[in-house]
Amino acid sequence: ADGVKELHPKLLAEERFSVVILGMGDDGHTASLFPGSTTLEAGLDMTSGDTCLSVQPLEAPHERMSMTLPRLLNSQKIILHLSGDNKHEVLNQVLNGDDIKELPVRAVLQQSRVPVQIFWAK
Repeated sequence: ADGVKELHPKLLAEERFSVVILGMGDDGHTASLFPGSTTLEAGLDMTSGDTCLSVQPLEAPHERMSMTLPRLLNSQKIILHLSGDNKHEVLNQVLNGDDIKELPVRAVLQQSRVPVQIFWAK
């Protein structure tokens, strides 16, 4: 949480990213924006003015830091890189629904501000 205070002004000062490369967890999280976490809503809030936040995943033993959705979308292009059959199955679930809190990676894939390319490898 202390790192957020230090990183936020630095991210505000940065220009738009050229490329953001994201992965996706088996639970549909991306960029440490985890379903069910107490900070998920704040991380997805497009009007908060925040660039990053502290996240405590429900299933992980340690706190993490994530950029917020608006900061991630402040880029020219997003690449979602996935590997393995299991991730392909999760991606199908992601593409066949619309609840971004259930599978937060949907927030990236369902937006129209930034082009997204998906790369999947077995």
